[in-house]
Amino acid sequence: MSLYQLSHDELLTTGALTLENAAQPPIQEAMTQMGYDETALQEGQSLHDAYAASVQARQAEYGEQQSATDALNDAWDAFHSQTYMPHVKITRLLVDDGTQARLGITGDRPDAFPAYVQEARRFYDTIADDEALQTTLAERGITAESVTEAQSALEQLESLDQTQEREKAEAQQATRDRNDARRAFTDWLSNYHQFARIALADQPELLEQLGIAVDSG
Repeated sequence: MSLYQLSHDELLTTGALTLENAAQPPIQEAMTQMGYDETALQEGQSLHDAYAASVQARQAEYGEQQSATDALNDAWDAFHSQTYMPHVKITRLLVDDGTQARLGITGDRPDAFPAYVQEARRFYDTIADDEALQTTLAERGITAESVTEAQSALEQLESLDQTQEREKAEAQQATRDRNDARRAFTDWLSNYHQFARIALADQPELLEQLGIAVDSG
């Protein structure tokens, strides 16, 4: 299998094996003749280390993105089920169709987050600006204080969404960085293996020590 087809773990393991055994005198001597001196091996080690670090960084960034997504979804679900929908249901029982349309609570609630927040904010802002409506709703538990709390909850939801989007962008960049680091190291390792096959053609046991498959036939 080509080095370019290996998983990240397989490629890192193969690379570590190659770099570790490349320092063995018989291999080092033969490969120095091919231009792979100590400086060249240090370059390979640096590329391997950068690749390994990028794999870990990408994993960490995606973990942070998942945590941000979970935090947003949990807060959104709680707001929807414990605050917004109870308020919508109560309001529908107390106001006429025209007021419901003005509050934006006819039909189903949007699935997309931006549209959902916009609609919910319209609902609470409209109540906050209408004293008569406030009085009607307060009699059934939707007080001015609960409206203010709902508006604050919406601001928190938007903040969580912004955090999620930031984490998503950072995770995507981490993926690009990992892919670049992988490509750089794989190119170096592939070239090293190609020259090793020439330099150590009559010593298959040394090729195997470098993680290079030898055709037994």
